[in-house]
Amino acid sequence: MRLNLDDIDDLLGNLTPGPWFVEDCEDELNIWNENVLLNVERDEDDEITSWRNPSSWHNVDRVAAWELIDDGEDCEDNAIMRANADFIAKCRTIVPAMLSELYMLRGIINSIPGMQKLLAESE
Repeated sequence: MRLNLDDIDDLLGNLTPGPWFVEDCEDELNIWNENVLLNVERDEDDEITSWRNPSSWHNVDRVAAWELIDDGEDCEDNAIMRANADFIAKCRTIVPAMLSELYMLRGIINSIPGMQKLLAESE
């Protein structure tokens, strides 16, 4: 199956702008559009270490929210929810970068004589 890169690009165009940031606070996970956070401070790896939430925002600025399970319950579920939130937030930056590379690689592949015919035969 050959991916339709234009369809993926269209999907990305309809999302809340990125990058996205995971806030893990008071038994709740929130994924925010980083651009709405206030007083952002970053460490040497450019990771956000300090911020303030906006007093008002558009609904699309908070991309997603989950409540964590109380500490007395299954902490493994919380770890999975944190990993899921981190994955979703990072995909907002990773997927556009991967898409750019795929467009570039397709351009290179398509410039090789006979490659389009070979690819069509392999599908």
